[in-house]
Amino acid sequence: MNDQFIQQEESGSMIEVVTVENAKWCGDALAEQFKFRYRHFVTHEQWDVPFYKGMEYDQFDTPAAVYLVWRDNAGAVRGMIRLLPTNRPYMLETLWPDMLPSTNAPSCANVWEITRFGVERDLPFSLRRQISAELILACIEFSIINNIDTYLFLTAWGVLKRIVPGAGVEAIFITA
Repeated sequence: MNDQFIQQEESGSMIEVVTVENAKWCGDALAEQFKFRYRHFVTHEQWDVPFYKGMEYDQFDTPAAVYLVWRDNAGAVRGMIRLLPTNRPYMLETLWPDMLPSTNAPSCANVWEITRFGVERDLPFSLRRQISAELILACIEFSIINNIDTYLFLTAWGVLKRIVPGAGVEAIFITA
């Protein structure tokens, strides 16, 4: 897997691919994405998920997890996605297997799961849309580099209809 992928945008913002292996070269990106998740999912969305010292985490934050972290010019995390390979424990298989389109949960290196997709709510709509689109495109670039041909993404239908086409991407939507 190529851990060193970093996408530099003309605006000066960037998306970093952060893993346990490369976190030491990404400064505070790993800790800051956990803090962003706390603000976004615990404080704003009021999810009942584990947290510690203002950082949200769960049992899927393992060495297999990959974090796509969108930072602004000042280095603040404004959006992120967690990617999980399906050949390791992942959310849909573990927590919601009935939401999968078939009884056989995927378990292979070329199928990954998108989780913890979040964009800062207090930003202007146009910037939120840009961040969402850039994160989706970063997922696509990551998939090309790492031979991933399918992503599983459990979210509200309205979210899918808004963010995926907003990135200029055609997607296949499968309902359980």
